[in-house]
Amino acid sequence: MNELNASIKDIPRPVEIEQLPVDARGFVVPWFVATGDDGQPDHRMIDGRKFTKAIREQRCWVCGGKLGRIKASVVGGMCAINVISSEPPSHPQCARYAVQACPFMSRPRARRNEKALPEDRREAAGIALDRNPGVVVIWESLHRSKPFTPMHGAQGTLFDLGAPYRVTWWREGRPATRAEVITSLTDGLPALLRVAAAEGREAVDALEAATARASKLLPAEARA
Repeated sequence: MNELNASIKDIPRPVEIEQLPVDARGFVVPWFVATGDDGQPDHRMIDGRKFTKAIREQRCWVCGGKLGRIKASVVGGMCAINVISSEPPSHPQCARYAVQACPFMSRPRARRNEKALPEDRREAAGIALDRNPGVVVIWESLHRSKPFTPMHGAQGTLFDLGAPYRVTWWREGRPATRAEVITSLTDGLPALLRVAAAEGREAVDALEAATARASKLLPAEARA
């Protein structure tokens, strides 16, 4: 077993996470990660068999264990507006560990490494925004995530996040401030608006209503 990377060694690991392997860099390898041609885990790639298994058997996307009553999805801010995700849900405790320990989510300036990606890889379903959102959301729900096929963008499977039971916002591995969340949403919203505008007035109205609903889930103002 490799030692944990110094940047994450002090982050408490849930029991479920402790059972996962650690890669050569010292980062925990989530259950969904595929193995590359070199026999090493490639964190950029999803194991399609795990994807299917997670849906059919209601397994945690991060640790692979059976899900409980509360399902948690780690998504970008725009997904808190359209209430969808391109990945199956996880245990709340696994989701909290992920937003603190995953370099891409805990380091807003991080960029995905696109070098030597397999040519036959599949893009995530729906319309993806090519950016690091800076702020991520843990969307917890008591409802089973309902898979469906997107009307636009890459084909595949998307998931309805369901009514929120608890929503928390994160940046740099810590709870995000209200100002940070607003900045992230403001930056990403024009992309959603362009898609809605192409569909017509009804889609724009629906987006505006969804944005208003999401605004009620923002973190409270910090108290002096």
